[in-house]
Order: sequence, then C-alpha cells, then structure tokens
Amino acid sequence: MKGTVDMKKLIGLAAVLAALYAAYWVVGSRTALNGARDLITIARNAGWGDAEDVTLRGFPSRFDLTFSQPQLDSADGFLSWTTPRAQVFALSYQPNQAIIFLPDEQALRMGDQTFTLSSKDTRASIETGFSTSLPLQEAVAVIKSPVLTPEGQPKQAIRADQLRLAVAAQSPDTALLSAQATGGVAAAPAAAYRIGTELTDLVAPQAMAHYLPKGLPLTIERLHLDAIAGLSAPLDKAATLVPPVLDTLQVRDLTMSWGGKALSAEGAIAIAADGRPSGTLTLRSVDWKAWLDLLVEAGLLPQKQKPMITMLAGQMAAKTPDQALELKVVFKDGQMRIAGLPVGPAPVLR
Repeated sequence: MKGTVDMKKLIGLAAVLAALYAAYWVVGSRTALNGARDLITIARNAGWGDAEDVTLRGFPSRFDLTFSQPQLDSADGFLSWTTPRAQVFALSYQPNQAIIFLPDEQALRMGDQTFTLSSKDTRASIETGFSTSLPLQEAVAVIKSPVLTPEGQPKQAIRADQLRLAVAAQSPDTALLSAQATGGVAAAPAAAYRIGTELTDLVAPQAMAHYLPKGLPLTIERLHLDAIAGLSAPLDKAATLVPPVLDTLQVRDLTMSWGGKALSAEGAIAIAADGRPSGTLTLRSVDWKAWLDLLVEAGLLPQKQKPMITMLAGQMAAKTPDQALELKVVFKDGQMRIAGLPVGPAPVLR
C-alpha cells in the first residue's frame, strides 16, 4: 500500500514538473517569437532589413525560428542580400546560444548588378550574454564551396574552397590606441571585438587570365585577417536601432598568398569623425623581388626603373633578419604616404 502511495506521489511530481516545463516553453517561445517580430519591425522601419514572416516550432526541447524571405540592405542601398528562408535553432535550456542555417542559394545585389551566391553548406553559430540587451559574445560563420555568379554570366563566376568568419567580444582596453601609435590621435572605443577571417583557394574567372601578368595563377591560395576592431558601442540589441561605427582597427595579421608568393600587413589606425584614418600599417614580404617582376610584367613599373628600385629595396630589406622588404603606409591629415612618398587622399572608412 505504501509503495502505491509513493508511486502516485512520484507520478504527481513528474506531472507537475512537466506542466512547469511546458509553461516555461510556452512563455519562452512567445518571448522568442515576439522578439523576432520586433526585430523585423525595427529593421523595416530603419531601412536595413525585412522579412515576409517568422514562425516558431520546436516543442518541447527547442526554439526553432524560421524567417521567410529575409532581406538585409546597406544604409546607402548599394548592397542588398536576400534568401528564401533563414532558420535559427536554439535549445530551450540554452536560448542564448543559437545555430543559423541558410539555403544553398542566396541572392546579392551590388548597385545594378545581381549575383547568385551558392554553396554546399552555409551555417553560423552565435552566443549572446545573459542580459536583456543581448550583448554579442561570439559568432562563427562558415560557407563551404561558395560560388558567386553574376546574373546571366555563368562563365564569370568566382569560387572558393571555404570562407570562415569569427567574431569574439574582447575587453574595451584591447582596442585602446595611444596618440603615439596613431600619429597624434588617441582613441578609446566603448567596445572591442576580435575578428578573424580566412578565405582559401579563391579562383577568379578564366577571362581574368588575360589581365593577369605571367606568374600569377587564377587561384589565390589564402587570404587571412586577424584584427581587433574598436567600436563606438557594443554589438547588442541597441545596435539594431543605432549601428555602432568603427573607431579603431588593430591589424595583427593581414596575409595574402598568391602563386607561391606572400604579402602581409600589420599595424593600427584610429578613425576620426569624418571617417579619415590616422596611423600606420606596415606591408611586408620576403618575396618582394618576385612582386617587382610582376609589376614590370603588368606594365605598372617601367623596366628602366626596375634596377634602381631593386637596389633601393634591397638596401631596405637588408635591415631585416629574413631579408624581407617592409614598407610603411602612413595615414595622416587625410593623406596617405607609402615609404614616405605621397600617394593621394586616405580612404574614408565610415
């Protein structure tokens, strides 16, 4: 008799817990769905995005959101992205961590030109902090075998083996730049993020072979970026209303490997309110002689100037342990200089 009573209590307790969990899922799912709908409204009103609809499934263990016809647009309208659907999956007991899946075909527009972006797999993961402001902690995106094809021009497609992008929140102190580091402009951003990007085996269209100098294949073996970006505000819920702007950029490594030759850059810049950078980037290559040969082959460097430039570059390279040529690119007062020579206005980065 006692065993029967204990079993009834156990069943009753299980029923209560199940009811509580079901109630949690209902409340959580409504919160997630309403938040997604609010995001669409904000994006639509701000002009940076839209979606036809959003639905939620996943009971009892997940919150699975599906956006129909999501669209993202740049502030100036030059860039636009859309796809038939975007799926965001999160475990109900870890709602701050989600996985995003996109279809194998997406559409891009750059000005008047439309492209199709196809891939074998496109997915991302994202983690936010446990706060109502939803601060970004980490995000990783991977596109396998991406192919970018201009509309109606399949022979002009650009393809790659893989594109990876990672963003991770850092202490704002990591993005601090002194006046000495930037050539006179100190900067203290409100938020900092480490950014890593890698693109492997980028293949240009066959038609590009006509424009490339001999010695450069159609395939760029690797493009890599490791940097710390200092922003005017954190990447959180408020950023959907007022997007942060770039205040500082510390380039730890920017490398291109092309045709067995490497070119890298590192340095730090601060960006003023007008978008003009101040600071220095150092270009570096142990393959500088091969790059000079390619400049001559491409007609960008007169053959008669090559001996003198080779001599000067050799003297500069002799100062480094591995005989690498290092050239400083200085941004100051809205102008840009390479190796002390003026080359024109600095780019606007905002």
